[in-house]
Amino acid sequence: IEEEVGGVTERRLATFRVEIRSKGTGLQDDQDTIIGYVGEIKDAIVANSSLGCTTVPCHAYDFRVEYSQQGQGKSAVIFFAVMEVQVLWARIAS
Repeated sequence: IEEEVGGVTERRLATFRVEIRSKGTGLQDDQDTIIGYVGEIKDAIVANSSLGCTTVPCHAYDFRVEYSQQGQGKSAVIFFAVMEVQVLWARIAS
């Protein structure tokens, strides 16, 4: 992520990974459930724009998500979502 912000004195890029697993039966509803979880996590990250640091607001986000599924036994299916999240913080000079 790169974003030009006038008067920046400090810029930091954080990258983290979120892994989500959900057990289901392979139906469309099960896929929708894990997609919903990913959406809730994205919304929570963006809603908390400081991510715990009150003096340095976040300026840009990048989300990459990969979905997969794997059979387990005769009827269970495990759905996976792996999110890679990048967040750019910039401390603005006053």
